[in-house]
Formats: sequence, C-alpha cells, structure tokens
Amino acid sequence: DGCLIHCGDPRIVQRFRQFLRERRLLTDATHRMRLFGGAWYLAHGSPEQRAMVLAQIGVSVCLGGQRIVLANHADCVWYASATPGHPNTVDAHAEDIRTACECVRKRFPDVLVLGYVVPIVGARVEEPREIVSHVPARVSANSPQ
Repeated sequence: DGCLIHCGDPRIVQRFRQFLRERRLLTDATHRMRLFGGAWYLAHGSPEQRAMVLAQIGVSVCLGGQRIVLANHADCVWYASATPGHPNTVDAHAEDIRTACECVRKRFPDVLVLGYVVPIVGARVEEPREIVSHVPARVSANSPQ
C-alpha cells in the first residue's frame, strides 16, 4: 500500500478519503498523516520540517509502501496563517502540490506519487482534482496498485 498526507481540515477529510477509497487508493493498510496544511511542509517548510515529513514517508516505504498521495485544498486556514499573502486558490495549491510531489519523487523515485487539490467554493467541497501522477519507470501505468 502506501502513505497518504493531507490537511486535517474537517471540511475535506471525509470527502477526500471517500474519493480515494472509491479509486482503491486508500485501504486499511494505508499509512495516514493528517497535517494541517497538508503538503505545505514539503512546498514551504523549513529544511527541518521537510526532512521530518520525508522521514515519515521513508518509514512507509521501508514498510512496503509503493504509493504516496499528497493533497491540499483551497481556502486552507493553515496556509492563511503560515504563509501570509499566499493566494489560497486551487491554482496556487496545485503549484504547491507539484513542488511537494517533485520533492517526494526525487527522494523516492521508485514509488508512485499522486497529488490532488480539493476545491472549496463557499461552503461546498468539490470533487478533488488530480494534479500530479508520477508513475515510476518500473511500474506500468496499467498495472494494479
């Protein structure tokens, strides 16, 4: 299985996890990290913060994890407080997901890396959007994960 890192904002948790279950990307064996800000630590965090998250992912990989899923969402309270001036839009979070996924991909090139952004419009949580899908060369895009 693998590792899931997403924001702990209760507006998105249930909807995003259901979305992943429906696509067989979340199982009981998935290692879950709920961090307010989600991928913020990989995109904007200090070197120490980035190293901590990568170390946690590394444990998942050592335990047999073959898939890393990262997610952010629009209108994130953590982003608003930790990164003043960040646009906090789907497009801005998509860029951060790309940055975070690239960081993970460089460290773990043989692992499937997926990145999502969950749009929030007013009080409505919309369908998550896939932003990044890095399939390692040794894994066919058609093989089951």
